Amino acid sequence: MRFEEFETGDFICRLATDNELDDVYHLRYKYLIQEYNKDYVNETETFIVDEDKYAYQLIVLEKTTKKIVGTYRMIANSGFVDTNLCVQKEFDIASFIKNKSYLEIGGLCVAMDYRNGPVIFMLVKGVYRFARDNSLDYIFGLTSFLYKDIVEYDDVFKYIYDNYQLDVEILAKVPSIDLSKCKGVSPYEKIKTTMPPVLRLYLLLGGKINRYAAIDYSYPSIDLFTVLNTAEMNLKMIERLLK
Repeated sequence: MRFEEFETGDFICRLATDNELDDVYHLRYKYLIQEYNKDYVNETETFIVDEDKYAYQLIVLEKTTKKIVGTYRMIANSGFVDTNLCVQKEFDIASFIKNKSYLEIGGLCVAMDYRNGPVIFMLVKGVYRFARDNSLDYIFGLTSFLYKDIVEYDDVFKYIYDNYQLDVEILAKVPSIDLSKCKGVSPYEKIKTTMPPVLRLYLLLGGKINRYAAIDYSYPSIDLFTVLNTAEMNLKMIERLLK
């Protein structure tokens, strides 16, 4: 698989080397897992999933410190079997991915002090470029909300369902929420701050969301199956990603 590293300001985006993987897994442990579940502790202070052995780890490094400040796991379908996809633990996507080329993304993590800068945008830019350069037609993964009473997300889930519904319905394998039953009425300007920044970015790019959201009690989180068709993405946003 091809990927050409790029720079933005004080940061570099590229694929991690084998020697950098422990730092990737530690970043994920510290800023992803423990933020969702502080009770999760292990002696290695790393978080690794089985699917990592099949994945490319996209990273953003700070030039001056050489520190990894952001990461995204990417699994391409070329050369890998479908059962190695993280999404399949929560959703039945067998028919959806049949005869498609795709890139599954997950494990998005950005260090706390770098979340208001360009790091998230660089990671999404890197994902798009990887898919484009390797002729992958779909990008998909889980976008997560911290688990709370569903009423707290009623407005945002209703808005997502009304405006960004995926044209196929994919059933969850775990307890789930039917977004079509949400009754929110608030306008976008009032609810956009409750969305994860990466979800807002994907929606701007033309992302679609599955009707059913999975509940993962282990984190705990509410996971939205999020899909981008690279041929139907927002052209103006793509131009920004290519700069």
